[in-house]
Amino acid sequence: LERHIPRIIKFYKPKRDAMLDALEDYMPEGVKWTRPEGGMFVWATVPESIDTKKMLEKAIKKGVAYVPGEAFFAYRDVKNTMRLNFTYVDEEKIKIGIQKLAETIKEELGM
Repeated sequence: LERHIPRIIKFYKPKRDAMLDALEDYMPEGVKWTRPEGGMFVWATVPESIDTKKMLEKAIKKGVAYVPGEAFFAYRDVKNTMRLNFTYVDEEKIKIGIQKLAETIKEELGM
């Protein structure tokens, strides 16, 4: 395990950084996200007027998916969060995916 960790970091860090850069570049005001120091996910929070579970179908039609954050709350009363995974695709696809997600969020906000 000790030998494997540096390889994992070397492999996933550029993908994480690509996602964070794309979030910074494309997300509208009011969207916030974590800056993970480990793991495989970025946790994003959108304005409260957006229900990410309801928005998911629209995002999928654009070719991008996420896990609605509602599933991670015991009472499922938080509707405006999502978990984004940066491990599966390359950096360019991450950028494109975040652009599409940002477009979807902007549409939900009436922008």
